[in-house]
Amino acid sequence: MNNKKIAFIGEQWKIVLAIELREKESVSPHLDIDFNSCIQYTELSICGTLYEKVNHHWRDVGGGQITSDLKKYFADDTKAQEIAEVWDRWHLNGMKAGCREQDEFVRKHFADKRYDYTKACDALEAVGLYTVKRPVLEYKYGHAWLVERLPDAIITQVESWS
Repeated sequence: MNNKKIAFIGEQWKIVLAIELREKESVSPHLDIDFNSCIQYTELSICGTLYEKVNHHWRDVGGGQITSDLKKYFADDTKAQEIAEVWDRWHLNGMKAGCREQDEFVRKHFADKRYDYTKACDALEAVGLYTVKRPVLEYKYGHAWLVERLPDAIITQVESWS
């Protein structure tokens, strides 16, 4: 749907991002985080490659989900920080382990910590949110991939990056 590459280049570090908005079909149970039917959705995928300058040449030193590197090495670049914020929040929005209540709790609980699935389950269990019951279903955290639909504003923002 919409693919682009964006590079941030400094004296010592370079990061190249592959950014993609793509139309996807959801997987069973075909639900969004509010338990509404969701067969198709727009997914955001961002992946980065980190390069270090060594002897006047760029050497690939890592890649993948490198938002912390983008924030660190390009701390004064407002576009890099904007992308990192969207990336942290919306990357692979069709692979949510929790419904809205669970996801909001986990996001707040791990705001200043590294996410850990087992610890997330334990924390949800402690507050009675590991299993969310609705009249037609009972959902346990992490037992399916749910979709969090991208807001139109996020799609527009991503499409505006160049």
